Amino acid sequence: NHFTNYVYTAVKNQSINYLKKNKIPLDSLEDMGPCNLVEYMEPEKLFLGRELARQIEATVSKLPPRCQLIYRMVREDGMKYKEVAETLDISLKAVENQLLIAMKRIKTVVVAFDENQTQTSNFRRRMLSVFFIATTASSCI
Repeated sequence: NHFTNYVYTAVKNQSINYLKKNKIPLDSLEDMGPCNLVEYMEPEKLFLGRELARQIEATVSKLPPRCQLIYRMVREDGMKYKEVAETLDISLKAVENQLLIAMKRIKTVVVAFDENQTQTSNFRRRMLSVFFIATTASSCI
């Protein structure tokens, strides 16, 4: 799946940046065995990841045809901007502009999704706090 590869690469790069920023020594990534984080994920987080992927794909599918094509060529097929420009016989700036349009729309979906999850998470924390207080109070009676 192209989206899975995209997410994997983004997470890997963020992890490397974090390690460098915090001056944590980097072992060669090739020396590290493959790790399958999915099996350690909580079912809810796995579901949320799939839901976000579904929403992003729906957003990409609603892009104008040319914008969608350029986005998929770069993000999913791994083509360089220059290769896309040459293949479609358009300027490099046109490729950049179309990707900017696509990324702005995707960012809107991701931000809304994150805000919704934050609100849901805050609600769960409040409910757990109320439950804990109620449970503690009833056991003290």
